[in-house]
Amino acid sequence: MSNFQTRITEGVSWLSQFKIFAKLFDWMYKDKKNAHTFLLFFNIFNTSLYLTASFSPWIFIVWGLIIPTILFRSSPLAGVSNLIELVRNKKISFTGFMITIFFMMLFYICLFACFYMLFGTLENSKGQAVTGLWSHFYFSTVTFTTLGYGNIVPSNIIGEIIASVEVIIGFAAFALLIGIASALAIDKDQNKTE
Repeated sequence: MSNFQTRITEGVSWLSQFKIFAKLFDWMYKDKKNAHTFLLFFNIFNTSLYLTASFSPWIFIVWGLIIPTILFRSSPLAGVSNLIELVRNKKISFTGFMITIFFMMLFYICLFACFYMLFGTLENSKGQAVTGLWSHFYFSTVTFTTLGYGNIVPSNIIGEIIASVEVIIGFAAFALLIGIASALAIDKDQNKTE
């Protein structure tokens, strides 16, 4: 175990000393469905925190990316693997899957919008620098969904790198969405005919 993993384990153990965290961890690890429920509400809460990016994008990044990584020893894509496992084991309904995917995608759109606000510079079609919460969210949405209207573009190399990574993740997310949604729909139809 690396030094970083040891520190994370110690941090989780320290948090477990508090009753509220101990109960939360016990509840989460008791059943995968509980972990999924926590993930869904955590994603909804995280997405609502995007409004704090108007003060500082770091609030959203720390709360939505760094804290879960440190506390729960999970990567930013751990929720996706958890969701795939729930679908394979048929422990999630089609509606639950769609709601979860929506908030997961919204979370990643907000996360990349914060990255653009901090590291990348964007400009509109008139060559003016883009500012404001909505403009960054709009560009992130257009990029994540791979629409690419072109009315806002990155104007530095860091912004181009962030956009490239976001396009790849967005394309993969939509491919995953279509594949799993199709599998759930086919399984639902087969269950009705039997």
